Amino acid sequence: MNQLTSKFAFGSLFKSVDETRLQEPLWSSFVALLDNYNPHTGQVEPALTASENTETQEFLFQALSSPALITLKDFLVAKGKSSQIEVQVLLIIILSYT
Repeated sequence: MNQLTSKFAFGSLFKSVDETRLQEPLWSSFVALLDNYNPHTGQVEPALTASENTETQEFLFQALSSPALITLKDFLVAKGKSSQIEVQVLLIIILSYT
């Protein structure tokens, strides 16, 4: 078996996907990002276009408005750790592509 045909997982991650969920704002904004990045490692990413920057901002807005990240922000604030999760999430996304 070569690297492209070998399978390391013991089972499927998903049995099915309800594709109507991909039309919800968070997921549709995520899907819009998928063509913005070079999937090959070791190659320099071109600068994002204005349209790609808009897509990134929309995804961040949707993600940061999600119940999960609102709960995380509330938790961090209650623990006195951070009130700027927006900045931290943006840095994680930017640093992962530099």
